[in-house]
Amino acid sequence: MRGGTLHVTLSDDVDSLDPSRAARPSAWFFVRALYRGLLAFPDMPAPDGGNPVPDLASAMPSVSPDGLTYRFHLRGGIKFGAPASRPIRASDVRASIQRVISSGLGIAPFLSSITSITAPDDESLVISLSRVTPDLPWILAQPQAAVVPANTPAPGDVSPDRIAPSGPYRLASYVPERSISLVRNPAWDAGTDPVRAGYVDGIDATIGIPPARAFARTVAGTADLVLDTGAPDLHAGTTAFPKGARAVRSGNGCTRYLFMNAAVAPFNKAAVRLAVAAAVVRARFDGAAPGGTPATRLLPPTVTGHDTRPVVPEDLGRARRLLASVKLPRFAVRIVVASSPRDRAEAAILRTLLARAGITLRPVFVPAATLYPSFYEQLSARVPMGIATWCADWPGLAGRDVLGTLAMAADYAHLNARAVARALASASSAPAANAAPTWAAADAAVVSTGALVPLIWTADDLSLSQRVKGFTPAPMWPRGDPTALWLQ
Repeated sequence: MRGGTLHVTLSDDVDSLDPSRAARPSAWFFVRALYRGLLAFPDMPAPDGGNPVPDLASAMPSVSPDGLTYRFHLRGGIKFGAPASRPIRASDVRASIQRVISSGLGIAPFLSSITSITAPDDESLVISLSRVTPDLPWILAQPQAAVVPANTPAPGDVSPDRIAPSGPYRLASYVPERSISLVRNPAWDAGTDPVRAGYVDGIDATIGIPPARAFARTVAGTADLVLDTGAPDLHAGTTAFPKGARAVRSGNGCTRYLFMNAAVAPFNKAAVRLAVAAAVVRARFDGAAPGGTPATRLLPPTVTGHDTRPVVPEDLGRARRLLASVKLPRFAVRIVVASSPRDRAEAAILRTLLARAGITLRPVFVPAATLYPSFYEQLSARVPMGIATWCADWPGLAGRDVLGTLAMAADYAHLNARAVARALASASSAPAANAAPTWAAADAAVVSTGALVPLIWTADDLSLSQRVKGFTPAPMWPRGDPTALWLQ
């Protein structure tokens, strides 16, 4: 099972190989191979794959009765590779968490409750909080929380080849926009790592390969895995594969949703928003994003609190009655979406559905690169409606990441609803063991406003070569865990 080089392709470069700056799943693939963290997500299918496990820590933390103090103990015998080439100490863990917080990037906002981090000795770490933060273990299991030497410069001030690895692999070379090469890290000891098997001897990535060419390479066997694009025109479970092709369908923890701007008429009226929500037939959107599942709520299947019971049932008659109640039996409205084929298809589906309720939809198509910064994220743009996607950054207890973002931080609907804020606050402080119903209730509170209409829980069809074995789509690793794959 051990040996060989895994060949992967990417259409675009990774955003960063510095773990604290790595925000995209394609970068996390390499971070998983290069670095270890205090905790980690296993390469297991849901639901267990959504729960963190000890990595550098010898066990899950002990938590004080008031939930404000977390105590960790580190495993012994774990070392950084070159250029540090020394044992990993608790002071490195402390500095790595502080490095992320100071950067303000990625998971930093989710660590705002940390008041102090102390390292009483080389193998002990104590984290003190200002408020109960039940999802702290899930956040500390993020790739961005990977541990690097305490003297590592701030993110952006250090070349990735100067960051000492602790995982099964080290960075042999990185040519931006062209290639990434990983080879074995001689300092890694499999006996101290319960999370990573590290089967292959190396990982070579070729950057800048378009989807069709990348798929052709997996069919030909010259590439093993396509990291950042799905298999074109290929659906797992069909029999129409070209010879040598192989696809695996993987849920990716993403929700595609429609939003209505509550600061723009007529969506300042709840009845109008709920009418639109009731007129939407979610199953119709599977044609625009094949492989997805009609979404009744915002939390995707990989996240605690996921619930399939509809909050606003599909009911065309109710949609018409709601519009009549506010004397808007017919009106026209713009929707601003990207000019991609998928967005155009979704806009056409929505236009047909809303026409049945007396609503004339007028799509405005803009370049994908400007959609968010110039339209959705600008209140002055006064975008009445739009279609967006949010992917949970981690599985399991990730309600703050999904609902907190959609209803608060990236609130394109500009709802500012107090009831929603209260529901989110209640769920955020609920103990992990009892979190599912509170997050389901918070999800329902958001959806019941009508401002955000779930459409599809999306999925990817991944293209692999026939020689790749050990691939298990896991909640945190929907495109595979590089340390669990082996070659036949």
